[in-house]
Amino acid sequence: VVVNVDGQPLRAIQTRMRLPEGRIQNWHWFWVSGAHTPSPVEGKLRQAISYLSGRSDGGALVSVYAAYGDDPTPANRSMEDFLRSATPMLEQVLRDADAR
Repeated sequence: VVVNVDGQPLRAIQTRMRLPEGRIQNWHWFWVSGAHTPSPVEGKLRQAISYLSGRSDGGALVSVYAAYGDDPTPANRSMEDFLRSATPMLEQVLRDADAR
């Protein structure tokens, strides 16, 4: 799925789960060396390149989820709204952790 965050497309893996308590939709992706990717292979390649270049090889799995009923559209909007407001702080936290 492509998520629009502040006018920027963000590719993520979308998973919908049916639990006894209800339905949940999850978007997740990897953050490695300042880049977002839904691909674990691309994430590992970026990690290796960073390591071989003498930079940090840190990375993170980023995951957001929301419950929904029959229609996941409201959950999509909630997650996009959350990402729009949280992305600047999330990016800073990830960069700070990567710099250690």
